[in-house]
Amino acid sequence: MASQAWSKLLFDHPHDQQRHVVTSKNMEPLLELCQRRTARSRTVHKRTVHNRRVRGALVISCLFFGCDGVFGLVEVQDPNTATCSGGLGPRNDYLVGVAPFGLAAGDLDRDGVVDLVTADSEAKVTLLFGRGDGTFDDRVTLEVDSYPEQVAVGDLDSDGNGDVVVGYQGSLWVVPGNGDRTFSSPITTSIGTDIPVGLVIGDVDGVGTLDVVVAGRSPDEIRVMRGQGGGALALGSGQPLTGQPDAVVIADIDGDGLTDVVTNHWTYMNRATDGISVLRGTGGGGLTPAQDYPTGAGAGFVAVAQLDADALLDVAVSNYYDGSIEVLRNAGGGVLEPVALTRAGTNPNGIAAADIDGDGKLDLVVADANNAAVVVLFGDGSGGFPTSMTYEVGIGPVSLISADLNGDGKADIATTSYNNSAGNSVSVLLNCGSQ
Repeated sequence: MASQAWSKLLFDHPHDQQRHVVTSKNMEPLLELCQRRTARSRTVHKRTVHNRRVRGALVISCLFFGCDGVFGLVEVQDPNTATCSGGLGPRNDYLVGVAPFGLAAGDLDRDGVVDLVTADSEAKVTLLFGRGDGTFDDRVTLEVDSYPEQVAVGDLDSDGNGDVVVGYQGSLWVVPGNGDRTFSSPITTSIGTDIPVGLVIGDVDGVGTLDVVVAGRSPDEIRVMRGQGGGALALGSGQPLTGQPDAVVIADIDGDGLTDVVTNHWTYMNRATDGISVLRGTGGGGLTPAQDYPTGAGAGFVAVAQLDADALLDVAVSNYYDGSIEVLRNAGGGVLEPVALTRAGTNPNGIAAADIDGDGKLDLVVADANNAAVVVLFGDGSGGFPTSMTYEVGIGPVSLISADLNGDGKADIATTSYNNSAGNSVSVLLNCGSQ
């Protein structure tokens, strides 16, 4: 039986620069409203209304453009009645800025609910504040100096409030949160690399304040920005990479109690050199030179988790041009061995490890850019992923994260839609399994 959906009509008016919201529990009155509002436009440049079915749920989409405004119907499924399949329910889409790339999660308003942050390609950062049930309020934007590449969330000034870290054109912005959905003036630090494509926050130097690890291009390197307290960061030394990175993860890969860094590297001209790099922590925020491991073509986003039966952390990487996910098993001491290659759509991007089906074994969740989908590879607990399931998301998904977005203790999924003409959204898939 089809689920009953509720929807939201968003109207961006070019004159008052405000977003007008109309909600309805009934699709037909909402479509009539769409048609009435469209008829008032002196010139309608484009209008489409279509129905489609997504895993048993009726979805009605409406998108039209007029000279007196831009209208868009953003479909949101009711999480209480949505059809569940394989552990994830139908997607909920939330409008953000143009061509969002970076995506991060954290509690920014001290309500105990996870919020989402995106880095958008229009000199803006978008905030989606969670309501606690897996849905989100309308977007709030932060203006930044230039085009942001990546975002992260953490309490860098140790005041108990979540702060937003923004990476853009050679710099990091630390935007201190006040815990009430407002923010103080940003603190800017030069990072020595032009394009910070990956950010991760953690206590890398072990002194009790949060640091920021940056994966950057031009030059291609990993750099640790050490926290100084109060949100200030100190420029650390960089370690060069073999090629361009896309993402960065921190974890204790070799089990020595120090934080290590895992990233990817790839090159345009020589796919044979694509792979991942492990930079081992030496204490005090220092890192060893990168140890490279070859992978398939277009090595991209990475996930670090215990994917087999031992207690060691393994690595999974999305190979964009191979259409595969490669698992590298930790053989001990941080030495990685390739053990599995699994198909995951056509062009896999963001990846996360989470128990989606509630069987106690970690699965891999992958954004498939070419097919506007998320693919779940169900783990067997021994490092294999024999079965999979595909879920529809927004067009051109890039970054993907796993977090408990509705407070039920289960892993939910969010991904950005990077397509400039048909995307500009975050797709949320709530875990509807029986964990």
